[in-house]
Parts: sequence; C-alpha cells; structure tokens
Amino acid sequence: MTTAVQIRKKLASLKRLPAKVKNWRVESGEDNTGDTALWVWVTLNDVDLSEQNREGIREAVRRAVRAMPDPVPSWVYVRFQGASEDAA
Repeated sequence: MTTAVQIRKKLASLKRLPAKVKNWRVESGEDNTGDTALWVWVTLNDVDLSEQNREGIREAVRRAVRAMPDPVPSWVYVRFQGASEDAA
C-alpha cells in the first residue's frame, strides 16, 4: 500500500494550486467506521483560507491520491489550518 510518506511527497510536488501550501501533514489509519482512511492537513497563510482556495486544493489532493500507483485508502479527509495555528 502507498505510505503516508509517499503521499506527502506527491502532494508536496503539486503545481498550480490556488494558494501556496506552507505545510502538508499526512496520516493513514481507520476512520470511525473502520474503513481505511487518509487524513491530510493543509497549512496555508491565514489570508489564503478562502473557500475557493480550500476547494481547489481539496480537489487537487483527492485527484493526486487517486492517481497514486498503489492502492490507497478508501476515504481522503482534507482539513485546513492557518499558518498561525500550525504547531508542527
């Protein structure tokens, strides 16, 4: 199975996103229904957290994950935070 590290590298290589991503954090596991899932936390500058930017990045993340060569988790949860919230 594709690892979280491989997915993070793929996401970090994405071009032409609607806003510059400051940090990607990727974790895999089971969601509350027991399905295999992937969580992607995207850190943007606070001023870039518009709904339009978030939706464009969310779709790009899902497309990139689906295009990975190995099987990937069934569900991809994409969450956003502003740079002022990033503790990583």
